[in-house]
Amino acid sequence: MNPVTRQGHKDSSCDELNAEVDGISAHGSVRGAARPSSGEAVPAIAVNRTVGAVVACFDLQRMTLLMQAIQSVLEQDYPSELTVVVDHNEELYLRLLSELPENVSVIRNTRSRGAAGARNTAALASDCGLVAFLDDDARARPGWLRSLVCAMDEPGVVGVGGRIIPGWQEGRPRWFPPEFGWVVGASIANDSAKAFPVRNVWAGSMLVDREAFQAVNGFRESLSKVGGASQPEDTELCLRISHAYGAAGRWLMVPPALVEHHVPMHRTTLRYVMDRCWSEGTGKVRLRAIADDRKQALADERRYLSRTVPRAVGAGVLQSLRSRNPDGLMRSGTLLLGIGAAMLGALTAGIRVARTRNSREKKTTGRGEL
Repeated sequence: MNPVTRQGHKDSSCDELNAEVDGISAHGSVRGAARPSSGEAVPAIAVNRTVGAVVACFDLQRMTLLMQAIQSVLEQDYPSELTVVVDHNEELYLRLLSELPENVSVIRNTRSRGAAGARNTAALASDCGLVAFLDDDARARPGWLRSLVCAMDEPGVVGVGGRIIPGWQEGRPRWFPPEFGWVVGASIANDSAKAFPVRNVWAGSMLVDREAFQAVNGFRESLSKVGGASQPEDTELCLRISHAYGAAGRWLMVPPALVEHHVPMHRTTLRYVMDRCWSEGTGKVRLRAIADDRKQALADERRYLSRTVPRAVGAGVLQSLRSRNPDGLMRSGTLLLGIGAAMLGALTAGIRVARTRNSREKKTTGRGEL
């Protein structure tokens, strides 16, 4: 059931969903959660559990994947209000209006171009208690949404994310290390069957308290993914909400909430991997520069570089020595090359950020002397 009107005009659909949700699950997301000890007032987190699902899209060439993503949301066993936001592509917008069923809302991105602006267009206007995000080239497995909503029962949880697995178009290349899952939009493998705390989740499979999302004005649009250029806007959002809500701003990863992210052939080339790693390095420098807590902003990345990568490189080399098979060496080499590309990207971005800061300081000093 997705009782939604067309072209973004709602007729109290969330009110209608409330009755259905009441018979499905418990009460609110974080009632009774601790508040920050700083004494600063923070907005109360909503307790109703209606879900507004958002799928942002921009490319007509991904129409088949988009329709699969939409269908996967409609087939969930938890009710939601589904909105598809088209990012400045009028041809795609008109095509979706003519092809999607009446229970799906299709709207234009009225904010800045990019994934952040498109998602904000729908989520900042939502009146549902929770907002779910799914990528246009991903498919949610059965039970995805219900698993995410149930995880919101944990005290102090403001948002959750599901495990994202790669859906290889032609199979994973022999040289591609599983530790580089993030390069193709997948989660790092984890054997846990239960939800566990994380610094951030990814917008490709995210559920967040709507009032908390709106309280911080959603995704930072200046740090937005535009087209295929990736930026850590989802990480920055999670950090900002956690900073605003303190002990009531925890994020959880929910492994049973599975999403399969399509990995086309062009993303299985070494050149793509190196470009993506470079972008990751530049994006993380920008993230640290604007983060409220710069020390914690890149804590996960430091652990990844100091523990995960050395362990994986060593395991790959050892495997090749034992089996006399080059696959392990190739995976280890890819890891080292990719980390090198990320570091070069970070160095370049760091120099750029420093120059920009110095330029601003000189301008400020010059105005003060006048």
